[in-house]
Amino acid sequence: MLPGFPLLTARLVRRRFEAGDLADLFAYLSRAEVARYFYAERLTDRGQAEQDLRRKMTADLLPEEHQTLVLAMVWPPAERVIGDVMLHYSSHPHKQGEIGYVLNRDYHGQGFASEAA
Repeated sequence: MLPGFPLLTARLVRRRFEAGDLADLFAYLSRAEVARYFYAERLTDRGQAEQDLRRKMTADLLPEEHQTLVLAMVWPPAERVIGDVMLHYSSHPHKQGEIGYVLNRDYHGQGFASEAA
């Protein structure tokens, strides 16, 4: 069973990524202080961000193991994507998953990551 989108919390909208999210995505994925926690290098050009956005736009289902659901985290007062939250389906036999998030540094310390998760 998969949820309908968007998913709403008290302050956030979690939805699929869209083509128009490129500037917001690049704004946080290109920042060194955010990227230092990534498993990969930070994005240094918009071409890399476009590739990452295309990947995120297709990561919206979890039908089987080893797949990842990635949702844009939108804060309506800012009218922009402030980060993303992901759920990785690790193992069916072990009933395991992994939650992660990336948040624009400008929005740290306000409880958005916990709320999104």
